[in-house]
Amino acid sequence: MRRWVRLAFVGVVGAGLVLGVGSMALAQSEADIEAGKKLYTERCEHCHGAEGDGEGYATEYVFPKPRDFTEGVYKFRTRHETEDGNRLASDEDIYRSICEGLHGSSMPGWCGFFTEAEVWQLVHYLKTFAEVYEEDQPGQSIDYSGEVPYSEESVTRGKEYFEGDFECHTCHGTTGRGNGQQALDGLEDDWGHRIWPANLTRPWTYRGGHSRKDIFRNVVMGINGTPMPSFADPDPLAFARTLEDPEERKEEEVAARELRA
Repeated sequence: MRRWVRLAFVGVVGAGLVLGVGSMALAQSEADIEAGKKLYTERCEHCHGAEGDGEGYATEYVFPKPRDFTEGVYKFRTRHETEDGNRLASDEDIYRSICEGLHGSSMPGWCGFFTEAEVWQLVHYLKTFAEVYEEDQPGQSIDYSGEVPYSEESVTRGKEYFEGDFECHTCHGTTGRGNGQQALDGLEDDWGHRIWPANLTRPWTYRGGHSRKDIFRNVVMGINGTPMPSFADPDPLAFARTLEDPEERKEEEVAARELRA
C-alpha cells in the first residue's frame, strides 16, 4: 500500500480536540508499584495471569482473550512507532483502557471502583511485565489537528478509500458488518487466537471508543497485536524518497502533495 495514501485517509477522518485522561500521572515509585501489584493480584490476575501473560484461570471463559502484558503490546495507543520500531502505549493510554474498559469485551471500566491514584498505580505495575518499557519510550504523540468537517464530498472520498485504495472492505465487508472475505477466511491475532473485525454498524461495540477522535486514532495507529494496520505516516513523502526511478519518485511526490492539499 502506498504510504501517501495512508496520510490521505487521516485527513478525511481526522478529529479535532484532545481529551484529557485523569490528571497528571503520579510519579512512579516502588511504593506505587507495590500498591499496583496488590490491586492487580486482587482484581486482575484471574484473567491476565500472575505473570501478566494473559493466562489467568478465567481466560478460557472470555472472548476476546485477556491482554498479554509481557510484550508491551497494547491495542489502543496515541503514540507513533519509535525509532527502534516499538509501538508503545503511553501511561495515559493504559490509564484510559483501565478506566473506561473495552466495550464489547469482558474488560470492565474500573474508574467507578478504583480511585484515580489506584488506576495510576496499576499502570505503573503493568509496565513492569514488559522489558521494552525499560529499553524504550513511547514515540511522538498523534496529531489531532486538521479535522475535515463533515460533508457529502468527504463521505464520498471516505467510501472510495474504504472500498478502493485502503481495501477496508476485505476485512470489514462492503456494508461494514465485519464479514469481509479475509474475515470469513479466518483472522488471528499475534497470539494465534481467532478474531473478527469490528462490526462498524454497531459503534457501541467499538472497543477503543466510538467518537470521531477514537475512530481517527484507531485508523491512524492501527490496532496493536491484530491484522488491523496503521495508516499513519508523519512524513507523506517518505515512500517517494525510497524509489530509485526519478519519474516514479516524482509521480509519488505529486500525488502525495495533491492528497495532502
